[in-house]
Amino acid sequence: ACERVGFFVVINHGVSDARARDAMAAARGFFARPLEEKMKIASLKKGYIPVGGCDNAVRPTNMHEKYSCSRVDGVDAVSGPYYDASASPDAALYFGEQNRWPESPSGFREAWEEYYRAMETLASRLMRMFALALGADAHHFETRIDKHVTNLVALRYPPLDLDLDARADADADEGPDETIVERVKPHTDPTTLTILAFETGEAGGLQVLPDRRGDGGDASGSDAGAEVDEWIDVPSVAGGLLVNLGDVMRFWTNDAWKSTRHRVVARRETLALDRLSLIFFHMPNYDAVVDAGDFGAAVVNDARPRKYPAFKSGERSHFNQLMRDEEGLPDRQTLKEGTNARGD
Repeated sequence: ACERVGFFVVINHGVSDARARDAMAAARGFFARPLEEKMKIASLKKGYIPVGGCDNAVRPTNMHEKYSCSRVDGVDAVSGPYYDASASPDAALYFGEQNRWPESPSGFREAWEEYYRAMETLASRLMRMFALALGADAHHFETRIDKHVTNLVALRYPPLDLDLDARADADADEGPDETIVERVKPHTDPTTLTILAFETGEAGGLQVLPDRRGDGGDASGSDAGAEVDEWIDVPSVAGGLLVNLGDVMRFWTNDAWKSTRHRVVARRETLALDRLSLIFFHMPNYDAVVDAGDFGAAVVNDARPRKYPAFKSGERSHFNQLMRDEEGLPDRQTLKEGTNARGD
């Protein structure tokens, strides 16, 4: 799965259904609050973003509202210079703001902190498995993720009131059988891994675009190396959590593992649905060095020469992209394979 598509479902993951339901219910309850109340904790990094509140290259501004938090273990300046916003620009970027917690619904913070910790534990387990799969010691990543800068995000996709027959812009692609609206544009994640849970248990329009190059062409008989946009619906597995690899893991493995483009779509029959998902965007320590040389010949060899120089993980994050947005630089999440370089 890691080598071919970069998406997989985990079961027996240790995260109880009750814990996930509590976090999801808390998010649903918060999004139901009046806008003026939600705006009290507005923030692009750690807090609330309303519908229309943040236009970017990945998510059209009118398609969702969002709440996010970062570390819940109380780290701050007294924990050391790594967390001290006055010590360095990197520390200021990731720890210059505290989490903004809603006052309502009751129990929101407790439910989210419990779910965040459960995701931390699961992500650490997965990273140990990844290390073993790459021929390293199981604890290889521990010192690289022990001060991680991960955000937990709730995304609500409200019902869409659109006249699809009248749409002729780039957000709608007219096919032979149905019209598709992209709620989230094709992109990759800048993470090591991303863990997703869905309120209904269904992926809700999430699709992936596997890179078929090197597989002898696509199923339709196209020549090898041809790029064919054949989007695949992500299946639902009862009790499962969806995991996808991000760009950091792709670079760490010298492209041996995939960070696959994906998107969220709405079809004619799903426009009226109100969807909610929880997403754990796992990132290493912001100063962790991402170097494919860590895994030696397993990923760098004569058949697979080194493609990327080593770099610090923090150069590739969502927060770093906010800075790039201010400078008018492109969002690297939206670049296609082959142009999505290390991050310069």
